[in-house]
Amino acid sequence: MTQRTALIALIALTVVAVVTTTVYLVSRDSGTAQPGNQIAAVQAVPDLQNQPDDPPAAAVDRASPPDAVPPAAPSQQPIDLAFGAYQRYHFLEAFEHALPLAEAGNPAAQTLLGMLYIEGFGIPQNLVEAAGWFELAANAGDATAQLQLGLAYLDGAGVEADRSRAADYFEMAGEMGVAEALYNLGILYLEGQVREQDFTLAADYLSRAAGDGIVEAQYMLAQLYIVGEGVILSNVIANRWLRLAAESGLVEAQIEYAIRVFNGVGEAADEAEAATWFRRAALAGNPVGHARYGLLLANGAGVAQDNIEAAKHYLLARAAGLDDPWLRDFFADLSEEEQLAAIRAADDAATMALRGI
Repeated sequence: MTQRTALIALIALTVVAVVTTTVYLVSRDSGTAQPGNQIAAVQAVPDLQNQPDDPPAAAVDRASPPDAVPPAAPSQQPIDLAFGAYQRYHFLEAFEHALPLAEAGNPAAQTLLGMLYIEGFGIPQNLVEAAGWFELAANAGDATAQLQLGLAYLDGAGVEADRSRAADYFEMAGEMGVAEALYNLGILYLEGQVREQDFTLAADYLSRAAGDGIVEAQYMLAQLYIVGEGVILSNVIANRWLRLAAESGLVEAQIEYAIRVFNGVGEAADEAEAATWFRRAALAGNPVGHARYGLLLANGAGVAQDNIEAAKHYLLARAAGLDDPWLRDFFADLSEEEQLAAIRAADDAATMALRGI
């Protein structure tokens, strides 16, 4: 086998690792993607602006304080006072404004209380209370609460886990066009447990969510185009969705797109473009990204040949749990001076990553 043939084979090996991680569970606790699960609970940025019979209110990010939300204009409307306080990070004040409104049956206020309880903003975290307020608001037609209650039933957060009920609430929110709910429905129909498996319907839900910018939906939709399930088989369309997801920072998409571009699947082969995406995945700390980029550096494929940089990325991949056999032999064949330089470079890179530099 020539060096060039061996390189292509090593890059292609990554396809197996990537395709087996096509669905994710985003935990309420960690917020991190975990491979091997069969449903995706996307952490939503809820839209509380379109509540019936209430003034427009600002969006609430359940994962963190709303630092991206501009302050609301001054208003004497009680619900605006609650959301205005929330936007200023005055969470206890937001709670005090929202509570009487929620008790009086205002769905937007009920949803806001649910957000405060689920995150523990200004008040002790209480998932049972959160689920109770979400249920009241969801049954009153609040789409954000429907999504959040679906997530609660999915995770068993404050309620007994029940995927069927989660699907019911995702469907309610999906009818209101909530993209995160549409994505979860797509995964449920792919999974085929609480809903009868239907690839065509799954593809429809995923397509709608992908079009609304849900990165995980873009990635999953690409997988369907790769195998032709529920959609036509099209490597070209698959690459378009993969690139969109990659550009949004989804590391799995960056790696898989890089593999396909390197091998000329769905578009003309471009080693330099592939190297760019492997490097981005490596900079995100992904061990596969480190290993594949190191392999390209070692061989001068798509990037200038650099033994020390290649060895650095090998060491970073190994430290993250991926010990590539080819790169292990490559590292062993380097001079002691080169090995020490690579070790120093890897240590520096790891230190910078810890500091967030």
